[in-house]
Amino acid sequence: MCPACHREQDDYPAGYLSLKGGFINCHREEVMNLILNREMRDRTERPLKRIMGIVESEDEELVAITDIHLARGLGGCLASCVSSGF
Repeated sequence: MCPACHREQDDYPAGYLSLKGGFINCHREEVMNLILNREMRDRTERPLKRIMGIVESEDEELVAITDIHLARGLGGCLASCVSSGF
């Protein structure tokens, strides 16, 4: 079993990406589509980089991931999209 599968089986993520604030509340669907598309692209190149799950609440999205580098990549992708006007 690969390390990512072990993390999913044990429900032990390598990290979380927390998304909250006014921008997320206004653009929730677009942001989540961006994150899922980026994860799908990264997963085809590096199968150990996966989203384990997403916990949605009224004011926050919490994304559990199997690789800390994926969190950094997703955060950077969102930051560049927000700064360019999304």
